[in-house]
Amino acid sequence: MPVATARKVQALRRDFKTGAAVADLLGVSRSQITRWLKGAGIDPLNAERIDLLELIWANLLRLYEPEAARSWPLRPETRT
Repeated sequence: MPVATARKVQALRRDFKTGAAVADLLGVSRSQITRWLKGAGIDPLNAERIDLLELIWANLLRLYEPEAARSWPLRPETRT
């Protein structure tokens, strides 16, 4: 049974310790995470990003302890 996207946000916030960390990884404002957790709708693009982050995170946890997995560079590379 599929897991609701808002539940994934909740789990990611728990695993990454703060909503701010999840917001940074997803490239959204910190207040957006709060709105999603309070029941605001999640647009399709961000829902896809959440699904992908959850998939990557789940696979990292199969290989590493959470502390080691959190040290992986999950943020996209920025070029200046």
